[in-house]
Amino acid sequence: MEMGRIFTPLIISLSIVLLVSISPLTVSAQSYVLPYPGVMPGSRWYQIDQLFTRIKGFYAFGNLAQARYQRSLSDERMVTARTLVWYGQYALAAEYLHDSSEPLMKLPGLLEHAEKKGVDVSEEIEKVRSMCRAHTDVIQEIESKVPETITWSAEKRDEIIIDWKQLLSHARMVRENLCAMR
Repeated sequence: MEMGRIFTPLIISLSIVLLVSISPLTVSAQSYVLPYPGVMPGSRWYQIDQLFTRIKGFYAFGNLAQARYQRSLSDERMVTARTLVWYGQYALAAEYLHDSSEPLMKLPGLLEHAEKKGVDVSEEIEKVRSMCRAHTDVIQEIESKVPETITWSAEKRDEIIIDWKQLLSHARMVRENLCAMR
């Protein structure tokens, strides 16, 4: 009798955990969530993080996996650019904003090749569109925090002029073109 009182709640609890863990979950992705900034430039762990990022790209087999990798790479760079703007590191932020567009330019070709091979890319295209909207919000946020141009001078380096208007315009155009994809 005593054993039944102990095992009955245990069996019920384990059954619930098992059912929840094996049942298919449907998640509605109403909004695209950008990643946490992670390891920032200047950290002693930054080079190691970049190495792992490159290794992830090497192991992204197939066009669809490569497209997902390129999307995540763009996300990381966009979030890093935003964070660097928050901390007033405008030269690095401009570099990361520019670099965030490069992986996106590869997406249409990768998704087209995947589709030609018979892979259903409709879900990934929707994720790309959601990503474009999230990135556009970040671009607007950056635009509200920086002037059109900045003359940046770091210690022991020549001054550089950062044309934020042109950088932000280019980043916005890349994302608009991607959202218009198919």
